[in-house]
Amino acid sequence: MESRELYLLVKIQLSVRGKVKYMIKDLFREKLQTIVGDYKITLKTLSQVTGINYVWLTDYINGKGNYNDLSVPDRSSLWDMLMMLSDGVPAVKEDNRIKAVIRVLVAKLEISHETLAIYAGIEIEDVQNFMENPDSVSYEKKYKLATVALFLHYLFKKTKDFSIEENDKWKVMPEKNNL
Repeated sequence: MESRELYLLVKIQLSVRGKVKYMIKDLFREKLQTIVGDYKITLKTLSQVTGINYVWLTDYINGKGNYNDLSVPDRSSLWDMLMMLSDGVPAVKEDNRIKAVIRVLVAKLEISHETLAIYAGIEIEDVQNFMENPDSVSYEKKYKLATVALFLHYLFKKTKDFSIEENDKWKVMPEKNNL
């Protein structure tokens, strides 16, 4: 390859990389605007949950802040939060969210379906039926199960051994015969 061709190839690659970086920055700002505009989550809330400076978030959403002013870990953390809040939460059905919480309680903390049923004031079969087919359980029982599962998750989340490690992800979504 001649030097002129190599020069043009490198120039094209750099141009594409620049456009990709620009698109990522735009998407970052767009997701932030969606969360604030459509879902009404305030920048103060985002600052509190992410630890990212409120002034930076305000400047950034208004087109003044620079994406590169954030550290790579902060950008990554904020991006994960933005994606979950803008796309993740709306994409997952309510029943599937509760099933996932129950799977975490069972896999990580060895909370049994019986324990959940006792706390919820429902039968163990109701929990098992919900895990198999959420539509087979009444809304009242789903509500009771959901409030118990979410409260236990919240309560136990504060414990030191509750975090889900990368190599534990398979345990969160076990097959039905493993429950």
